[in-house]
Amino acid sequence: MQCFTADTCKVFHGDWNFSHPDVLWTHVQGTYRTALAGFMLQKLPKFMWRIMMFGSLAFELPAPLLFTRKRLIWIGIAWGILFHISIALTMHNLIYFSIQMMSFYILWLPDNFLQRFADWLPQLQLSEKRVDLIATSAP
Repeated sequence: MQCFTADTCKVFHGDWNFSHPDVLWTHVQGTYRTALAGFMLQKLPKFMWRIMMFGSLAFELPAPLLFTRKRLIWIGIAWGILFHISIALTMHNLIYFSIQMMSFYILWLPDNFLQRFADWLPQLQLSEKRVDLIATSAP
């Protein structure tokens, strides 16, 4: 719901609409710019930023449908993870926001998937592959 309400505010009360198609291009400049965003600003044509802006809107506005319909959940989770990774890589210090948002995707995973994952974890046998650094390091 956070994605949907954020996007609704961006479109109806902000400048993320057709009358201001360069808003994402302006957001990644200045204090938010990372090295990757700087590279993208130099190399990508301006219309690509418009495509990315509308791609953001295309994810956030139908987010309630993506996460409440069984057939669309995996699309929503994959799209959301890619969306938040792109935010983390292009906007300085928003990595923490992105990690927090991605951590909520586990809540949307189907119960049978979580059960299979829980059953699979003990098979890793991580304790046998542990290297005892204290016993092997001699003065």
